Amino acid sequence: MYRIRYLGESRFYTCICWGICSFACRYEVFGSRCTTFCSGYAIFCFVYEIKPFSSVEGAEIGEGCTVGPFARIRPGTVIGKNSRVGNYVEIKASIIGDDTKISHLAYIGDAHIGNHVNIGAGVITCNFDGKRKHQTYIGDHAFVGSNSALVAPLEVQEYAFIGAGSTISRNVNSGELVVERGEIRRIKNRRAPKNERKSQLSGKSAD
Repeated sequence: MYRIRYLGESRFYTCICWGICSFACRYEVFGSRCTTFCSGYAIFCFVYEIKPFSSVEGAEIGEGCTVGPFARIRPGTVIGKNSRVGNYVEIKASIIGDDTKISHLAYIGDAHIGNHVNIGAGVITCNFDGKRKHQTYIGDHAFVGSNSALVAPLEVQEYAFIGAGSTISRNVNSGELVVERGEIRRIKNRRAPKNERKSQLSGKSAD
């Protein structure tokens, strides 16, 4: 274990490394209590920012990237230039292009994501069918709306737009807008459960 407090012209305090870390750069910015776990090699290139309480393991972080806080970058991940990986995002064995944003509460596994892609909050790649892992491909300039599930194997082509709350299990063509949601059912004159009816008659709370 190595406790690194100063790297070239790095700013901010402590990074803790297990294994082998390669810092091919002059400027590194680590937040307070940021931890970097290395299995094999973790490579950090040029100017980047790792925010507090983030874990980077066996991955490559490109120039101008921001990671965290509370992000987990797992082995086999390569993140391109100027990309943003935000809070509570986990990425595993994936290639992320340049200028791509994965800002909140997402799981990206076994995926290849292009340049200038926006991944909304709560998006998950459903990469495991119980026996095998499957790939998800997302083309340049695609937009994946919040709380969407991408069921692999899947290809989302460039400039495609996926509406929020969709579960996508078929390929999306270039430039398409795809929305998959269940219909809203409005049930009038709902019959209350037995215990609720009793409480209404007695004037007491069901609790």
